[in-house]
Amino acid sequence: MGRDDLDMIVFSEHEKEGIANINDELAELVRTKRYAYEKAEEDDYFVNWHFTGTLPEGKKFPQDYMALFYAILTTLSACIGYMAWALTNTRMTDEQRAALAPDNAEFQLRVMGSKFQIGRWVSYMACLWALKASLLFLYLQLTEGLGRHYAVRIYVGFGLLITSWIAVLANLLLACRPFYKYWQIQPDPGIVHKGPTYQLHDKAVIANIIARDRGRCCITGLGNSLWDPLVVAPVLPAGKIHVDEKLHEIFGAFVGPDLLDWVLSNATSSNPYRNYWLVRKSAAAAFSEGFFQFAIDKGSEYRVSVIRIGGPAWPPIIEKIPVLRTDYFTTQSLSGVDCPDAFALQIMSRFAKPIRWALVSREIASKISKRVPNLLPASRWHCFSEWGTTAVLMVWMLVPALIRVRAYRGLICLGAHMYGPTCSLKVQRLPLGMYVKVASMEYHDSLANEYAAIQLVRRHTEIPVPRALDLVSDSDKSYLLTTRVSGIRLGMCIDSLSDDEETTLVCDLQRSLAELRAIPKVVAPQYAITNALGKACYDYRIIAGLNVDSDRGDFVGPFVTEEEFNDTLRVGALPHVSHRSGHQIVFTHGDLNMRNILMRNGRLSGIVDWENSGWYPEYWDYTKAHYITKLHQRWLKITDKVFKYYGDFTAELSTERQLWYYCF
Repeated sequence: MGRDDLDMIVFSEHEKEGIANINDELAELVRTKRYAYEKAEEDDYFVNWHFTGTLPEGKKFPQDYMALFYAILTTLSACIGYMAWALTNTRMTDEQRAALAPDNAEFQLRVMGSKFQIGRWVSYMACLWALKASLLFLYLQLTEGLGRHYAVRIYVGFGLLITSWIAVLANLLLACRPFYKYWQIQPDPGIVHKGPTYQLHDKAVIANIIARDRGRCCITGLGNSLWDPLVVAPVLPAGKIHVDEKLHEIFGAFVGPDLLDWVLSNATSSNPYRNYWLVRKSAAAAFSEGFFQFAIDKGSEYRVSVIRIGGPAWPPIIEKIPVLRTDYFTTQSLSGVDCPDAFALQIMSRFAKPIRWALVSREIASKISKRVPNLLPASRWHCFSEWGTTAVLMVWMLVPALIRVRAYRGLICLGAHMYGPTCSLKVQRLPLGMYVKVASMEYHDSLANEYAAIQLVRRHTEIPVPRALDLVSDSDKSYLLTTRVSGIRLGMCIDSLSDDEETTLVCDLQRSLAELRAIPKVVAPQYAITNALGKACYDYRIIAGLNVDSDRGDFVGPFVTEEEFNDTLRVGALPHVSHRSGHQIVFTHGDLNMRNILMRNGRLSGIVDWENSGWYPEYWDYTKAHYITKLHQRWLKITDKVFKYYGDFTAELSTERQLWYYCF
């Protein structure tokens, strides 16, 4: 929706003239029928309102309150200019929208600008309709006592006003659809999945399919939705599979002889009940793009798994279902109605991953000709917001801890409703650009360590990390409040990184680690290996080979020497497997993985989750990266390239793997 669409709700010249005429006519009516009403002051009443905006006897007209609306409009306009660099999702071509990826800096700015734009439009409409309501209220007061028929007409006007306001507001908001959990102004063909073509027109067959599938999506198990309706769609998006005769042998080797025979027999063209099913429209589109895979069990049961290859532009529908769900087909109440063809589902499932990788390769190919852009510099708003945040934080810290805890609990509920869960059960995104991490009092020291580590990194480095806002506890839990770092998790976009973007990421990580390792150790100089506070270490790798100790808990150390640390890692069944000593002790993140590294615009935009950080041997981040992720080969290769700059740690990794395999 552009600005032209708002002309419908702005007073035109004819409307202004009409309103003026109505004012004159009503004033004349009041003067004629009720001259005695405050001695013809009604005429002055209108004139004073129309030209001066004040009422007689010094009373203020509600127009003074309209200044509040104009202040809001001005503020939102300034936000669009200063915070979003005057970028919104308007006046863009379809090709321009399609070229923007969610991790692109321009994408983020346009989303932000669109939010402000929507708020500005809503405020503008509220201002206009408030003025109209003021007119009606004024007429109601002036016609008091002149007869019921005047009041009825004015009340009808109120009804029409409210109805029109709801209609215009709904028209605006219905045009604003979820934009990867942000908001956009539709249409946005860059993220719309076209999906299959629906060609079934027999209403009786369609009704039977809906009854057979129990009015639910066969893929997701979800019901109908206004935004995402259920449709009767073909199981095979293409309707028919044609395999060149020269490829029969290799095709049969890939899918198996049974599926090859089914394809060659052209079995999809006969029975509509076997060829069509009830699915959500977005699920059908995602299925055609390889995001779902079916496993057919004996009988009518089946399992649906989500294929997360590629990204970050995944269709929102896959976020609404578990990674693996079980369901069944049924035809018990309908005679002559078959279940969807299991062979068709197996064919699509067999090609799900190849389809995903083919689409990813296209996305990567589109990036090859583009230079990896630099991150946009901090806006003027960012500089002011740092000072403003500091001032507000100083005041907020004066509030009693119990009140702050209750406020955070309320924000957690609101954040869960607005944004849903995150990839960690301990972390919740909050409104106003914040995150909160919650831990039981038993693990309070881990949050205290993260709080100190973030402050340490911000003080000594230029690494993009969150800002620690508050650490507070009650008798039950501890809460760590931080700011939000813009970007998406590396795991969501690593498949679609181009070679240039991968090289840039390696350089960014090397630069960040160099700064991290240069942080001096000032706390607890009597200990070599400690957490960021100079206290016991909190690391699930360290306790993996230790016996459970309720007195010690999950915190181990600190360690006076590296030899003492190595002895803690040693396991009794492998007495000769141990790390060598003599490594440099450096400040370490302790949990580098694809969840904690954020990307934006093809560049490293942040590193989060510092609760395991501390001073450890120089190989620790490298071996921990392999410890956490053992299967994703591209990430492991990136890790090898990053740490190759700091030395050869293959021997340490070999030792660690022997210890891991015994512990698990």
